[in-house]
Amino acid sequence: MHVYLSRNGQQYTKGFVERRCGGPQQALQLAQAWRDNIVATHPPMSLAHFCAIVRSNNTSGVPGVARTRKHSKSRAGRLSTIEYWTARIPSGEGRTRPKNFSIARYGEAKAKQLAIDERLRGLAALEDIVFRAELQPQQVSSEADMLALEALLNAPSERKAQQVAQREQRAKKTEEKATRAAERRSRAVSEQERALAAPSSRGSEPYISRYSSAPGAHGYWRVSIVRDRHKHRKTFSDRKHGGEAPALAAAKIWRDQVFLAHPLAAVAVVSARINTTNTSGVSGVFIARHSASGLPESWVARSPARKGQATRSKRFSIAKYGNEGAYALAVQAREAFLAATAKEPSLHHRAAKKIQRDLAVQVQFVVTTAFVPTTD
Repeated sequence: MHVYLSRNGQQYTKGFVERRCGGPQQALQLAQAWRDNIVATHPPMSLAHFCAIVRSNNTSGVPGVARTRKHSKSRAGRLSTIEYWTARIPSGEGRTRPKNFSIARYGEAKAKQLAIDERLRGLAALEDIVFRAELQPQQVSSEADMLALEALLNAPSERKAQQVAQREQRAKKTEEKATRAAERRSRAVSEQERALAAPSSRGSEPYISRYSSAPGAHGYWRVSIVRDRHKHRKTFSDRKHGGEAPALAAAKIWRDQVFLAHPLAAVAVVSARINTTNTSGVSGVFIARHSASGLPESWVARSPARKGQATRSKRFSIAKYGNEGAYALAVQAREAFLAATAKEPSLHHRAAKKIQRDLAVQVQFVVTTAFVPTTD
């Protein structure tokens, strides 16, 4: 249902949907209330205002005032011309009453001014008369209709304000969640740093252990490292290296050489290994079943497990993609997860992390000092 209304040259239109208003009768009542509100806010044009509108064919500059020339002929057949300014005075009943002011008697300027004054006096009497009063809509809305209209018109702004409040609340929750995550990451980094600084073996050196038959007796240091399922083991005796401290220094050098010669495998390589319990043929890809029926529901791809980081998963519905299509998409997602860790070393042990960090610092120091210019 639509309302079309013109007030003082301004067009007003609005639609009322029956579904939103509660039915045809409610939509009609709300449309009438809106129309009555427009009528009350914008009173109808007075007859004086309508008569004061300057038309396009006006030549005097004042509506209802015109210069007139009248030709007459006497009984003797003599022609004469009478010129005067005419003021047309509306009566309010659809009729006008002319009043003439002779130019010959008053002069051009005075006759025109007298006609203008007479016209304005006539319009002043029409200020309280409504133009086309018989066509003006009558007020039919009750106070309850006006209140219902106000509630309907305010509903969009209230919904918008509610949506803004909900967005602000979601943004606040997201910010709080990000703050908590940052705090967890900071605590994890601090704990990792403390763990790396702590002793990792009986001899306080990673992968190096001390063996001695009796206190004060000659013993030896043993280095034991496993790389790609191969053991690298060697002993350094005090007697051969001239004491306990030189033997430890030699053991550390050999250990570091093993680390440099056999770098740790990337996370992607380690995570791609298939264990004995895998049934999909691809590591990190498994089938998820419905909790109630136990039927296959989707194929899932999971990101590699990394300490201090949450794992991610992607599900592909079998009902949507089919069994083969969902499996292929899960394999692609797993490959994308592995590609993101292709250059990240797999450091699962605290001792390996400590050595890797120390060796990286030493290599950086050697590279830096090798290019320092010398002066004679």
